[in-house]
Amino acid sequence: MPDGLYPPMPGSPVTYLDGEINASVTTITVKDISALPLPPNIATMGDGADSETIKYTGKSGNSLIGVVRGFEGAAREWNSGTPIANVPCAHHVT
Repeated sequence: MPDGLYPPMPGSPVTYLDGEINASVTTITVKDISALPLPPNIATMGDGADSETIKYTGKSGNSLIGVVRGFEGAAREWNSGTPIANVPCAHHVT
């Protein structure tokens, strides 16, 4: 396993943003926090070429905290209901 590889979660469950976020927020509220692995870890918002992978250092209630935006891809605004999941990304293979 490469150094720095975060633990995966079987089946890559998906949850959704619970509210709009701008490009600078460091706390992100989701519909079902249990769909994301224990911190520290990474998660990807959106899909396709415009997706953004974040790194988070903690969970509190239904929120990801200590979020580093643009871990892969550019930090940007996202609408409520945007999918977010722990899916394979470039970080997993580099």
